[in-house]
Amino acid sequence: MIGKEIHVVPSRHKAFHRIDKQKDLGGGRSASAYAKAIRASIEEANDADKPFFIMANAADPHRPFAGAKGDSFKKIPFPRKIDPKQVPVPGFLPDLPEIRTELATYFQSVARADQVVGAILDELKESGKADNTLVFFLSDHGMPLPYAKTNCYLASNITPFILRWPDHVKPGATDEKNFVSTIDVAPTFLAAAGVENLEGANGLSLLPLMKGLKQANRNRVFTFHERPYSRKHLPMRAINNGDFLYIWNGWSDGKTQFRNESMSGLTFKAMKNAKDPKVRARADFYLHRTREELYDLRKDPDCLTNLLDKLGDNQSGRVSAMTKALWHWMKDVDDPDLELFQNQVELALD
Repeated sequence: MIGKEIHVVPSRHKAFHRIDKQKDLGGGRSASAYAKAIRASIEEANDADKPFFIMANAADPHRPFAGAKGDSFKKIPFPRKIDPKQVPVPGFLPDLPEIRTELATYFQSVARADQVVGAILDELKESGKADNTLVFFLSDHGMPLPYAKTNCYLASNITPFILRWPDHVKPGATDEKNFVSTIDVAPTFLAAAGVENLEGANGLSLLPLMKGLKQANRNRVFTFHERPYSRKHLPMRAINNGDFLYIWNGWSDGKTQFRNESMSGLTFKAMKNAKDPKVRARADFYLHRTREELYDLRKDPDCLTNLLDKLGDNQSGRVSAMTKALWHWMKDVDDPDLELFQNQVELALD
């Protein structure tokens, strides 16, 4: 394991033969340090005449962003300075100067993360193992800004998910039909190594999809949030079928306020203090939500208009079907908040 060892419980550290700590990797931001760690890990596997599994975790683009005020990693260079006027502002955020400033530093961090990824792949190629190694590149959440981290909105859950495996995955191929999830990563690695899936695992191997085969239960995906870093119980569950997104906010009661790390930068403060009342209302909704949300992803991928504010007969059947499917999934995975969901949501169960 290379970096982010602080996010792995100590009892699981013994599962790794080698751990390179984040503090020794330029705070998880130094491409040269990652290259050195990858090289050492592969050499150890070669010396032992064993195959290897390496989990390399970059800290970029987490805060502090590259070049931002309060950046404590100024000694780690980033590739280029980005003009705030040139950054694309995602549709789920308002276009405010402070937000552009924060986005520019975020993208500077992304560029530095790209350098880390490049250094890792270069070392893999140099080792001669690249053609026989399955590589996953993924992120565990969206950008650390309101509505895009530790949430169930599209901006939080649609993340990079790229595979490289010569002679198995066609270069440049994409799959835009099947829903996949990070819970599928471990089963895929195990299947690639010829090992049976973990007992009780919820994820499925992606090998059939890599071969162009059809796989059941890929027409929707379930997402959840339980606690942010504060450990406050803020349960959310969601179902996304590609056309619509339904979200249940079990914590929303009109009084409880949501809180997560994404609110610590310039963006949320700018939204809360904006002159435009619609922007301030957007900030307030982020704090309080409603018990249930429904979005038309074809028309509104930024999840700006909650259709449940004006629920008509054309939506009631849809909501009923989605809550029923969500209930069955929660029951199947032994969700600890199933009883709370049942008490709060009107369900039409067979």
